[in-house]
Amino acid sequence: MLDWNVLSASCKGKIYLQEDSGYSENLFTFNGHFQKKPIAVLVAESNEDIVQAVLFAQQNQIRISVLNGGHSTVGSGLNENGLVVSMRKIKTITPNWKENSVEIGAGALAHEIDAALNPNLKAIPLGDCPVVGIAGLTLGGGNGFLSRSLGLTCDHLLEAELINMRGEVLVCNKTSNTSLYRALQGAGQGNFGIVTSLKFRLSDIPAQVVGGNICWHLNHAEEILPLYDKMLQDAPEALNLYLRINQEMGPIIKIYGMYNGDSEIGMSYFQTMLQWAEPVFHNIGTYSYTEMQQINASTIVEGPCFQWKNGLIQGNIAAEVIQILLDAYSKCPTPYCRINLDTLSGKIQHPDHAEIAFAHRDANFILSIMGVWFEDQERYGATQWVNETYQKLQPFLNGFLYPNYADPAENNISVKYYGTGATEIEHLSKLHNPDGLLYGTLNAEPVDFS
Repeated sequence: MLDWNVLSASCKGKIYLQEDSGYSENLFTFNGHFQKKPIAVLVAESNEDIVQAVLFAQQNQIRISVLNGGHSTVGSGLNENGLVVSMRKIKTITPNWKENSVEIGAGALAHEIDAALNPNLKAIPLGDCPVVGIAGLTLGGGNGFLSRSLGLTCDHLLEAELINMRGEVLVCNKTSNTSLYRALQGAGQGNFGIVTSLKFRLSDIPAQVVGGNICWHLNHAEEILPLYDKMLQDAPEALNLYLRINQEMGPIIKIYGMYNGDSEIGMSYFQTMLQWAEPVFHNIGTYSYTEMQQINASTIVEGPCFQWKNGLIQGNIAAEVIQILLDAYSKCPTPYCRINLDTLSGKIQHPDHAEIAFAHRDANFILSIMGVWFEDQERYGATQWVNETYQKLQPFLNGFLYPNYADPAENNISVKYYGTGATEIEHLSKLHNPDGLLYGTLNAEPVDFS
């Protein structure tokens, strides 16, 4: 039997066992389908806490997962019958304005980072969801409103501190542990160790940006999708646009995003979009960047259950893809199911990033199919819809996956996540996580949607 008092005595942070008050409150995961029950949760407060947790796990051969923001598509921050290391208290944000950099604790969330940086008109590219954690976002790539103009979150990483599964504290940058540094930029989610802090290069942002949401009835989707694709082909990198098909206001197609540059030029693009068809809603306008980052915060709901499948589109969105998507959505089994398109163009495809582990710079879009349910009797229909739609799309996808939308049920997962870099990533993982005790994208806990 495990003696948790041994670990507790060596840690500043508190350990919660299943019978303890506060245990459940430390098990947050965005995907409500995954109700995992770890033996214990350590709310770490320092590197030493994490070193002790790693050594305890090695000595007792128990599995570890790391809980940062909790937004894994498959609840990978938690586990069954192992130890969870929660990073929620390791969230210090320390800008260095002279150096034009910021050091961030692994437990910080996107909106906390924006609040610390944006008043000085500085930012790093973050996701479009304000409650996503910085560590998971960065270590799998990191795509957001600024990404077409500035690149991915991982492209701005200057340094990371990592504790491997031997308990060694490693500083990874361009001159120290360089192979790990490159691997952490897109392939670092639990594969090598526990990342405790990240240092980023800052970028300038305007005092105000133009952007917002435009929603049309889904009847207009067949004409709007090709126009969206064409606009992104021709527009400056300053424009970034996401596309969603969902039922926020009845069945709609929604485009939302912003222009990171001259407001008049940016507004001209959004005015063009408003002419494509009569919107059912729009809030296009001028916002602070912080406001823009939270423009869809009200649509975030707690506890949805979902299965999320994704694939990458290389080149244009084919007419056949549009027909498959619209036909599929006409048959979606719950009003919560959705289809997402995220861009992967502009600065993301810049050749300067060739040595970074993120492997999908020749793709143009991430296409996601989400089957969402709140009642268990809806689960079978939602998951069947996701898998059938995903299979129909296969001829039009390039065979790879975006790591931040984890899908451990797929075969040959290392190559699908990391492309030609898969062998090197696997080698580094065996070196730094030799017993595979740390759950990561290469050795994720099995998922079951049946």
